[in-house]
Amino acid sequence: MTIVKMRDNAPLHVRTIGRGQPVLMLPGLGMNSNQWLPFVLPYSRQFRFIMPDFRGQGRSKHIAFNQSDVFQNHMEDTQDVIRHFA
Repeated sequence: MTIVKMRDNAPLHVRTIGRGQPVLMLPGLGMNSNQWLPFVLPYSRQFRFIMPDFRGQGRSKHIAFNQSDVFQNHMEDTQDVIRHFA
């Protein structure tokens, strides 16, 4: 698990598995990154999967939303994760 600092300094938890070409796996609302594991593990020798736990979910469940629009918050957090791993 990697801790990625968001633009508001919140420590978002991001699971990374595998090696090779990076693939960003975004969770659905209410989904944790560990729910991707059965689907990505067979391909972990070919790809490096980057799977964030968004605010309020999984290991990031304690991180408060910093905006009234949850989708804006997820979009900005996604941008920050991409910037971190780019």
